[in-house]
Amino acid sequence: MYRYMTSDDWTPADNMSFDSTSIRIIKSEVNTLISAGPGAGKTELLAQKASFLLTTNKLIFPRQLLALSYKVDAAKNLEERVHVRCGETLSKRFISRTYDAFAKLIVDQFCNLLPPELKPSIDYEIGTSEDVKQAYIAAGHRSILRDSYRFYINTYLVQYKLPFVDTEYGDIARKVLPILLKGNDNLQPKLTFPIIARLAEYIVRNNPSVRSSLQLTFGHVFLDEFQDTPEHHYDLIKSAFRDQGNILTAVGDKKQRVMVWAGAADNIFERFTSEFNAVNETLLVNHRSAPKLVSIQQPIIKSMTGQDIIITPNDRWSAEDGISEVWGFENEKEESLVVSQKIKELIEYESLSPNDICILTRKLPAIYTKEIMDMLERNHIHARVEEKYQTLLKEDVIQIIQSIILLALPIKAPDEWAFIIKVLRQLHGYNSRTSNIVQQTLESNFISYLKTLELKMASITNEGELYLLVLDILNYLDRERLRGLYRQYNNAYLDTLIKNYVNLLWIEYETCTDWVYSIERFKGMHSIPVMSIHKSKGLEYKVVFLIGLEDDAFFGDNIDEELCTFFVAISRAIEQLFITKCDKRGVEKKTTNKVKPFFILWNSSGIGQFVSFKNEFNKKFNEYFGIQ
Repeated sequence: MYRYMTSDDWTPADNMSFDSTSIRIIKSEVNTLISAGPGAGKTELLAQKASFLLTTNKLIFPRQLLALSYKVDAAKNLEERVHVRCGETLSKRFISRTYDAFAKLIVDQFCNLLPPELKPSIDYEIGTSEDVKQAYIAAGHRSILRDSYRFYINTYLVQYKLPFVDTEYGDIARKVLPILLKGNDNLQPKLTFPIIARLAEYIVRNNPSVRSSLQLTFGHVFLDEFQDTPEHHYDLIKSAFRDQGNILTAVGDKKQRVMVWAGAADNIFERFTSEFNAVNETLLVNHRSAPKLVSIQQPIIKSMTGQDIIITPNDRWSAEDGISEVWGFENEKEESLVVSQKIKELIEYESLSPNDICILTRKLPAIYTKEIMDMLERNHIHARVEEKYQTLLKEDVIQIIQSIILLALPIKAPDEWAFIIKVLRQLHGYNSRTSNIVQQTLESNFISYLKTLELKMASITNEGELYLLVLDILNYLDRERLRGLYRQYNNAYLDTLIKNYVNLLWIEYETCTDWVYSIERFKGMHSIPVMSIHKSKGLEYKVVFLIGLEDDAFFGDNIDEELCTFFVAISRAIEQLFITKCDKRGVEKKTTNKVKPFFILWNSSGIGQFVSFKNEFNKKFNEYFGIQ
């Protein structure tokens, strides 16, 4: 039996130091809304709060703690931190999921509680925007998509709670939703995650036994990235946990509210405070960025909030730490020369790794950075657009396959071994009561399989043979068992993932002809990540290059949301931040009239420097880099 400690005896795990506000949040037993800016350490704060609740039994056994996030990697990161801080036994009571996974679990488990008209086919698959579009067309509503495509695809079907009200406004939905739920002669049943969330909310709201089960199981609930919460998720949380004695801790940052286009609800902080009677707390330390970068962020924070909120840097820094410059160019060719030379110096003279550096754009990273990436390659520095790789790396099945491939190679991979053995036990339904002999047999058989896999890998000569090897791994794992453990993997989706993974991994292998190194390259360990600002949320890099602060890039009608996007970009930087703008890209002239307020805010701290490379480029290039 675990020996719990008292609340007074508890101290933060790993001897970490927290201010009085953070300790108050950790030990709070009331609903709390935490405003946490970039680098505030919100993930660690939640992990420590989980440690406090579990190690003191303030969350009384056997109740569990539920943490909901929007990204798979964020959910896993928090889960891993709690495991490290609490150990195997206690961390089993910490359930970290994405909102989508949580909603899907409710629908799959309690599907029979839905009325016939809302009950999806048992073989439904996860749908895409294209599937929703085809359902509208099949229902005879192709014409409405011409003028209001985004609204009808992304919003209309999930705008309100189910069932649809019997009004003219709901007529279209009552024809389209049944096709998505049950399919027809030509279309398979396909549900998007927002629709699944609406079904889950209906189940919880209309079934007291389900609602009671959730409330009794989860004593505390953590809600991450709360500023991005859409209506369908907020309604689900309210129906499940409002006014039932569960303690909710929501964490977010209005200044990073960049998902309005994806349905982030308005005034969500104010509504949560009112509807859950929540206490408001603010974290005022930026543990990420150097002091000068924090000072540059300060005027932007004031502009967005209308408040003089003073954010202080971590005391590990010197007051003079941090660099930020805006570079002006006549064209993207000159931009690429300066950016690539700067990156070359950072790697050669400051001993930075490529993945310590990040290149960000507001949109179309492959297009905006093509000249830069080409110039970097000429300098033998690899950069790549991350989206395809990161999408695959977040997938459970890709992590499993890649771990098995690594284990088949002559290297030590203890983390991969522990991960795969855990997965294999889950796939076979083993638990703590399964005999040691049975579990040892499982491990012995797996070791034998790895030996045959190593021989097969040594003889691979083309992408087709790699594809067959990956299929062999899937057959060893058993597709049906995989689908039982990971319900998102229907056959079509799984096949697409495998083909994309094999294609990208083979590209890496052809470059280096070393399987270990090619997997490291696939993970991005030897390249500079290039991505959109939206994809960079939650990440941090020693040096950030924001490419193309121009009107065409920051094109949205909502200037406040664009300012939030700009803030997300500059707050990814730990030590150095460089921003570029060009008068011309290709044959198009670029303007900075709309984004001029961004430059003014950036400059108002008096810390950043403007550097113009226009006119006499070669001379200014040599002066900047000290070339004689």
